[in-house]
Amino acid sequence: LQVFAHHYTRAQFRRWIERGWVWVFEHDTKLIAYRVVTRELPRVGAPHDLLKLEPTDVWAVNMYTLPEYQGLRVQAALITHVLAENRALGYRRELSMGRFDNESSRRTIGLSGGREMQEVLRTRLLGFTRYRFIEAGARHYYDGHASPDDRGGANAAGQDSGSACV
Repeated sequence: LQVFAHHYTRAQFRRWIERGWVWVFEHDTKLIAYRVVTRELPRVGAPHDLLKLEPTDVWAVNMYTLPEYQGLRVQAALITHVLAENRALGYRRELSMGRFDNESSRRTIGLSGGREMQEVLRTRLLGFTRYRFIEAGARHYYDGHASPDDRGGANAAGQDSGSACV
């Protein structure tokens, strides 16, 4: 997994592999993409502050495809495969977080079946960070073709918007 070493430590990948939480795609004996889905939320940040995993939920930590394989729907295929395996194990919902301005991630999620997205606001003031969902009705359904957020870019200074994909 040295090809993905710039994302996570070797020890972190080893822990995920031991627990069966890493899926990889290979082409001609070369690892070209990975996806990490766990039963644990991060210990800090928006996921920790805003979400709770139910017994039938999993958390998508990250996914990545080598640049020369991007645009070939590798991640969409990997997502579809992982979702099918997790459904067979009894998991019904996959949660993740990403940025609305990450078009590649949103498009990949849409190509794998679309997801419901809810906007999150991050506010930083005097060294403290607070996360909250914008409003209960601020849900977007993204199918991989239309922009889920016509408002675009970043919010006011000190505030970032993101998305919780559920």
